[in-house]
Amino acid sequence: MHDLGNHHDALTIYHWVRQHGSKYGKPSCVEDEHAPEGWEFVGSGCARSVWLSPEGVAYKVGHNDWSERQQRGEVNNLTRAWEIGAPEGCRFPKFDSYDVPDGDDVETVVAVEFIPGDLLIDYTTQNWNERDLLYERLQICETRLRLADLHDENAVVDADGLLVPVDFGC
Repeated sequence: MHDLGNHHDALTIYHWVRQHGSKYGKPSCVEDEHAPEGWEFVGSGCARSVWLSPEGVAYKVGHNDWSERQQRGEVNNLTRAWEIGAPEGCRFPKFDSYDVPDGDDVETVVAVEFIPGDLLIDYTTQNWNERDLLYERLQICETRLRLADLHDENAVVDADGLLVPVDFGC
């Protein structure tokens, strides 16, 4: 792991998300995109949300107890990705994970490098000449890493033009 983020921020955002009641199956702060002071809401899926800390680290928080499998799966997939290495024209985000106590259970919060850039789907709308190559790289990442949910809204093109998968969940 990359010594990214810190346990205090992981605890802070975990408890912030989990303290809000559910609205349409997600914590209300996720539906309302409401973040604690100094933090920013980045995005969400059905089981998790991403929050940018004041220090610029993105934290992924599960919305409920059953999302723990996805959190641990992401850590395993990121670890494997770094062991395998990124394909040409790609890179992987740095990451770390934090165990957060929740009653009798321990939940995982994943800290990942925030990648400034455009989602692949948006980038290729403006850069058609790069579309085929970038989607080919996305396919290589998906196949090589055996990722089930890697698509053009789960990858970013960074400032250097590198494709960066940003969702390694399972």
